[in-house]
Amino acid sequence: MTLETWQIIYLCCIGGGLAVPLLDVLIGALGSAFDLDLDFDGDSGFDGPAPVNLMSICFGVVVFGAVGRLCLLGLPPFAGVAIAAIAGIAGCYLLGRYVIRPLKKAGLSHSPCRT
Repeated sequence: MTLETWQIIYLCCIGGGLAVPLLDVLIGALGSAFDLDLDFDGDSGFDGPAPVNLMSICFGVVVFGAVGRLCLLGLPPFAGVAIAAIAGIAGCYLLGRYVIRPLKKAGLSHSPCRT
């Protein structure tokens, strides 16, 4: 694959990783206005060693795209993919473990306007 193809892949990862949470907020706002019961949190009560939900996955995808795009500047493409994948997985895990899990245990949600 060429460098342009990798650039497109990384930009799509960044765009998709940012678009999904924005759509989640938009659908949540529309859902509360129309009283729809839509939940895209992905939280199934799983409290195992890998705390993963939709927001942490989106963050990992954004990190993968951003780090991969940066690695294209000075590394071979496949080395950049490996580094970006490690950074994305680490970002996903760290956000889920140290931000989302404590917020859920404290009873806080990502939408503060729930009544």
